[in-house]
Amino acid sequence: MPLREHEIVALGHRSPVAEAGAADAPEAVVLLHGNPGSRLDWLGLLPALGAHARAIAPDLPGYGEADKPDELPYTVPGYAAWLDAALARLGVERVHLAVHDWGGAIGVRWAMDHPERLASLVAINAGGLSSTYRWHGFARALRTPGLGAALQATSTAATFRATLRRTNPLLPVAEIDRMWSHNDRRTRRAALALYRSVGDPGAL
Repeated sequence: MPLREHEIVALGHRSPVAEAGAADAPEAVVLLHGNPGSRLDWLGLLPALGAHARAIAPDLPGYGEADKPDELPYTVPGYAAWLDAALARLGVERVHLAVHDWGGAIGVRWAMDHPERLASLVAINAGGLSSTYRWHGFARALRTPGLGAALQATSTAATFRATLRRTNPLLPVAEIDRMWSHNDRRTRRAALALYRSVGDPGAL
């Protein structure tokens, strides 16, 4: 099933979208990436999904090739509101969510606000959905005043690669390098704000 790439504007912010399947179907599989990902994380899966349903993967604001504005609230509720506006622009009324990492918290927050529109949910390595969840080491560092900002400000391709290879040893180097290509100062700022916006990760 061929892929389509286009852009939408939701809440005033532009975002690239990758799609497969019926272009105008009001029911769709919506795939949400995490940090430090983008819609490109899902390119290998979209064609297979598109053979059965409309499948959509957007870049979340602050990530990938989407707008990275100063004024967007980089919070779980803020992203959930953006997602709802994006679905309206895409004409999607009923949603099968497939979510990864921070996409899990964002997708669940949207689903809690719109339970009548949720058809199904698949969560992949999505923390923060349980009261027993505890921040991983890098998250704790990002949330530490002074340290988190310093880590983001001094991040290089070498340190980025080393961190992801240590925490995700099966992730191909080419994928890590692709993620780094999008991990500019504004993306690092968005990630820092998102990690710091949450108190108890089990109460998202």
